Amino acid sequence: MPLKAKVAEAEAPAKVILLGEHFCVHGAPAVSMAVNLYAKVKVKAGRPEPSEEPRIEASFKIHGVKDFLGLSRAIRLAAEAVLKKIGKKLPKGFPSLEIEVSSEIPVGAGLGSSASIASATIAAVSKIAGLTLSKDQVLSLCSIPEKFIHGSPSGIDQATVILGGLILFRRGEPPRRLTPAKPLSLVVGDTGVRRATKTLVEKFGRLLRQKPRRYLQEAENLTFEAVRALREGSFERLGEAMNKSHSLLSRLDVSTPELDRLVEAALNGGALGAKLTGAGGGGCMIALAKPGEALKVAEAVRKAGGNPYFVEMDDEGLRLL
Repeated sequence: MPLKAKVAEAEAPAKVILLGEHFCVHGAPAVSMAVNLYAKVKVKAGRPEPSEEPRIEASFKIHGVKDFLGLSRAIRLAAEAVLKKIGKKLPKGFPSLEIEVSSEIPVGAGLGSSASIASATIAAVSKIAGLTLSKDQVLSLCSIPEKFIHGSPSGIDQATVILGGLILFRRGEPPRRLTPAKPLSLVVGDTGVRRATKTLVEKFGRLLRQKPRRYLQEAENLTFEAVRALREGSFERLGEAMNKSHSLLSRLDVSTPELDRLVEAALNGGALGAKLTGAGGGGCMIALAKPGEALKVAEAVRKAGGNPYFVEMDDEGLRLL
């Protein structure tokens, strides 16, 4: 297979889920947004070694994390998915691939780090191999490493980080782009507690089976209330929907004392709404600040023991560098 480049780079943003996490695994809608924290992947093609099996090696620079939940294996799966797309496995004599990951997205924190890394890997390896993939094709390939990491994910993470912007997501349907009437002022608060999404999704599914129709309908109503609020620019109503969503997730044992503490601190600091984002069990929460008050909310989160991030919407999503 001829190489088209010796070095290729790509990056993908993080994501937050405004409403609908966990429930979207079971068919309910969710609203998510790509945000301006990034995972960058550089792929280098080494010299062919005819006598040796080709290698795919991954190195990490992610807040001191060398590997987490099998990220090395997931990256290899992402790279192999590209090569299988063109009908080839790694033959003898194919150049080894060195994959360098540099990310400012906390790992295991609910911000979609694995989807960002996997999609950027797929884009960069595609460039090396001379393969032009659409974002829809990257979405399809990205499901392979995401399933390895998360078990049976909804697909919302890769859809958000690859497409960018603000989307309304329902499993099995094409994501719908949303245009908010006004820019959102969001603060992410990281508890510092790391967890495995796969385990939390399985636990949530068991709890949901007790009263599935009631909880799914409640979650769907809140999501569509949030969509209306976004379109009309009513951030007070959006914040109220976020608060109710956090309460619902808490009733289903998704939140933690650390998350609840940051949520309460953000609300006391003037946030219009606050909730966990992602799988829960630790990780991150998000707070919707009034215009000009994000710093105040972030300081409240910091004083409560969280690590705050100011985030804005990334409209582009996955891109080659």
